[in-house]
Amino acid sequence: MSDQADQPLATDGAASVTYRVDEASFMRACHALWAYRAIGRFGNIVVAGIIGLCGVSLVSLGVTGPAPYILLSCSILFVAVTQLRDLLWRRHYRKMDKYKGPITTIISNSHIEVVLPHNAHTVQWSLFNYYLRTDEFLLLVINQKQFSIIPISAFESTADSNDFEQFIAKHLPVMKKRYL
Repeated sequence: MSDQADQPLATDGAASVTYRVDEASFMRACHALWAYRAIGRFGNIVVAGIIGLCGVSLVSLGVTGPAPYILLSCSILFVAVTQLRDLLWRRHYRKMDKYKGPITTIISNSHIEVVLPHNAHTVQWSLFNYYLRTDEFLLLVINQKQFSIIPISAFESTADSNDFEQFIAKHLPVMKKRYL
C-alpha cells in the first residue's frame, strides 16, 4: 500500500487524505469488519474445527447413524463458505475501478468527496450508517456489503489520524461490536 497524507484539518473545517488500497489491505479491512460484526474469519475456522472434532469424537466412540457425518459435513461446509466469501470479495476488489489508482477522500461538515483518477463523486454523510476504527483502518460503513476504507498509515502522524477520526465522529456513530 502506498500512502501519502494531505493536510489533516484545514481551517475551513475540511480534511483530506490521499492513499491507495491494494488487495491484501482490502482483504484485511474486510476481515476486520467481519470480525467486528460477528466472530470473523478466524472465529469461523475455530467453530468449524470444534464441530469437526465433535464429529470425529462421535465416530471414534462408535456412534452410529448420520449424526457424526452430519457434523463433519457441517464443519467442511463452514470452512468452504468462509473460503468462498474471501474468494468473492477478492473478485469484487478486482472489478472495482476505485482501487486502480490513488484515492483522495475529502471530508467537510456538509459531505464527503472521493476523488479518483478517472472521476470524483460527492456523498452526503447520511449515506453512511457508522464508522469503525481498527488498528489499520478507518472504515466508513454504508451497509453489510458497502464500506469505504481509509488506511491509518495514510496519515503523517497519529495526531492527524485522530483529528480525522474526531471529525468523522461528529457526523457518524461508532459501530457497535456484535457477537453473532
